[in-house]
Amino acid sequence: MLKTTYGERRETYVIKCGTFPAINIVSYPEVARDMYSLVEAASAHAKAAQKLLEPDGLFLNSEKAIIPVFVNLLLQSVEISLKAFAIETQLLTPSELRSKKLKNGHGIKEIAKAVNEKLSPNEVLSLLLPMRGFAQSNDIVREMIFGEKFEPTRLSYISRKITYSEFVQGELQIIKGANNWVCAVLSLCQNIDRAVLAYNNG
Repeated sequence: MLKTTYGERRETYVIKCGTFPAINIVSYPEVARDMYSLVEAASAHAKAAQKLLEPDGLFLNSEKAIIPVFVNLLLQSVEISLKAFAIETQLLTPSELRSKKLKNGHGIKEIAKAVNEKLSPNEVLSLLLPMRGFAQSNDIVREMIFGEKFEPTRLSYISRKITYSEFVQGELQIIKGANNWVCAVLSLCQNIDRAVLAYNNG
């Protein structure tokens, strides 16, 4: 429960726009700032996008303004997945991943290319993508990162236009159906730990 300035303890906190359950706000010590791993963060974004499809896509279809949020969540998940792999394998540092060359850390194509340079002659997606039974999912992830047709959406993401829904026609694409897209990104997230282990033990 929330303790008010008057010393009372209440189960709800009233503000101008309505009454909401009180939220306990906990301050964590400085050393505990990073509560979740990058892998968990990547998965969380993909799972949040998945929830937007419930029930049976009705919510997303009835609330068109949420579509850019849905796309943004999936792109953010891929960005974090690439960064998680790069950092855990020590191929790139967090500072390098935030560089202007990598679009301040938001260029998923640029991040993938930078990791590929370190991995040459191998490539990051050959390690990150699951190998068997995921052909369609892998194609979707490749299209997200490198596909020419998806370039306008990547640029909208880099510039944060998607976040504010400030895009024009052609700057927002859905790849091979929303459900398939979410499954593809989730499979990527779920394979990060295995990919890191395979590289570090290689």
